[in-house]
Order: sequence, then structure tokens, then C-alpha cells
Amino acid sequence: MCARLTHRATTVVGLAAAMLVMAACGGSGAGHSTSARIESSATAAGSDHHEDADTVCRLVTRADASALFGAPATRNTSSSIVATDGACIWNATSGSLHYTLVAHINDTAFPLDAAEAARMNIVRGVGERAYMSAVTPSGSQIWFVKNGRVVRLGFSVAGARDAALPPAVRQKVAVPALARAVAARM
Repeated sequence: MCARLTHRATTVVGLAAAMLVMAACGGSGAGHSTSARIESSATAAGSDHHEDADTVCRLVTRADASALFGAPATRNTSSSIVATDGACIWNATSGSLHYTLVAHINDTAFPLDAAEAARMNIVRGVGERAYMSAVTPSGSQIWFVKNGRVVRLGFSVAGARDAALPPAVRQKVAVPALARAVAARM
């Protein structure tokens, strides 16, 4: 019982961390001028349509998440962001490490303004354009546009000291590789 509660608590912490990264780096764009927004090519004014979680999970699969985590992934369907935002969430535990991958697809404006995009790493070969947050031992975030849809992939790791976490170099290669695979399926 205690182990299950600990796993559930770290899953919630992992989800919260991924969502904080998305909010801090992507946000809703409040306070940014429209001219500074980087728009996706097919964005309709005022549109905020997102794909449902099942559709997103067909593009970002259990096999994708398991390969990224290095451990078998399970789908999290109990989070409120699954129902409200259509997020596909995968989790895994390996030893003391707890992994989370949050995927979201919508047709709203690209979530980064020009100043935010300038601080990001440009990722080549993913959709029409792609940006990746700085890779830290606890995770990373990538945004890309493909066929007018904005895709966000947030990867986080929790449960151990930074020194015990998977090397950031692996994320720097694995997260863009996952984004390329997802973009190819779209």
C-alpha cells in the first residue's frame, strides 16, 4: 500500500513538473502582443481546438514512451488534464526513478513568442519548425508545428538525486527523435 501511494505521489509530482515546464515555457501567451506571437500556419483566429487523448496516444504510443523511459510505460487516464486538455500521459517506474511523458496536440497559436523562442534550442528536421527547452537532469520540453497543428511533448524524471538520473545527453537525442517519429505519423 505504501509503495503504491509513493508511486502515485511521485506520478503526481512528475505530472506537475511537466505541466509547470509547459506553463512556464509555453503559457497561454497572455501579456504578449499578437505581432510577437509565432503563429502556426493553419491557426484560426480564436481557435482553441485540441485533439482528444485517444488520438494523441495513437501518435505518441506506449512503445515510444517505453523506449524513452527505458522501462515499460503505462497510460495515465486519471489526470484531469487528460479530460480537459486531451493530453496523453505515459508513466513508468524503474528502481527509484519515476518517468512521465505528457503529449498534447492543438491548433492554437504556437506557444512561444519571439523572445521565448530565441532562448530555446532550434530542432531541425521536426515538422515545419521545432524548439526544445534547455535539457535538465529532471526533464525537457519540445514544441513543434506539423500540418498546422502544435505538438508539445514534455518529459520529466523524478525520484532520485540529479546524479542518479539518466544523462541529459540521452534526452537531448531521444526527445527530438521521438518528436521526429511523431511528426512522421501526422
